[in-house]
Amino acid sequence: MNYLSIEQSINILPPEFKNIVKCPGRRPIYSSSMGNLYFRGSKDFGYKHKTWWYSIDPEVIKSERIAYIVLAADAKGIFLIPSSIFFAYRHRHPVGAVKGGREDFTILRNDNRYIRHEAKCEDEDITRYFISNPENLVNVVK
Repeated sequence: MNYLSIEQSINILPPEFKNIVKCPGRRPIYSSSMGNLYFRGSKDFGYKHKTWWYSIDPEVIKSERIAYIVLAADAKGIFLIPSSIFFAYRHRHPVGAVKGGREDFTILRNDNRYIRHEAKCEDEDITRYFISNPENLVNVVK
């Protein structure tokens, strides 16, 4: 992995996220005072059309009542995406599917902005959901 671990991502969450505990099972789902969290991570691909790429199963988000999707963006920080924003984007756009019912979630860094960028969809600025990594958490899991 070339991105922040779940523990490092948890350390970046805002202080109102308390009592974070791993939920039973293999999925990276944790309960918290702010609702269930679903963790994913991505290295920096450095492509013109893709900085970070995630594969997310919308059925898991729905069935596990996920409140926030936490996306580690290599060592730069995390995106804290409310599930309502995730589903609203899906309803407005034909998001690309990958195997197993999962869907693409691609983020493009454009100067100091972070853009959700999917083929055949309108770009959407998600900068407000980004939380930068404090300097004391520079090491990523390798």
